[in-house]
Amino acid sequence: MDEPGKSQLKDGDFLRMPWTIEHQLEAYARNPRHTDRHETLFWSWKQLSRWLANLLNYVIGSFPTYSEHDETHCRAVLHNIECLLGEDEIRRLSPTDCFGILVAVYLHDIGMCVSEDDKAAIIASDDFYYSIEELEDSPDPELREAALTLKETDYQ
Repeated sequence: MDEPGKSQLKDGDFLRMPWTIEHQLEAYARNPRHTDRHETLFWSWKQLSRWLANLLNYVIGSFPTYSEHDETHCRAVLHNIECLLGEDEIRRLSPTDCFGILVAVYLHDIGMCVSEDDKAAIIASDDFYYSIEELEDSPDPELREAALTLKETDYQ
């Protein structure tokens, strides 16, 4: 029988897998003494994570020169948090703590998800025009150059 947190290898050897925040949340939901709240948090996270991962795929289209800010990036951020906490601290997290951390990691770049319709509305807005004018008057030469580039760009 497999031990929790371990993956079975050939000949019955076990490889110790790191205990993650998601494992901790799932452990609450699968515990025989779990509550409806534990199950709700875990299954809400499973569904929400898929939805947010799909939404984060918009980032690369909106910010093609940025490093990837998709689910892979979120998993890397989550891994770094888990490394900082360590297994003992992860096991002390409440179900709400786990859910909150997981959702926060997936939401931290959500403002970078901009649809084509959103982009068109931004470019057509007076605020966009006035922002370019402000950049033109900036004491920073790079911002002035950016303003010129924005004015020369064909947004069609």
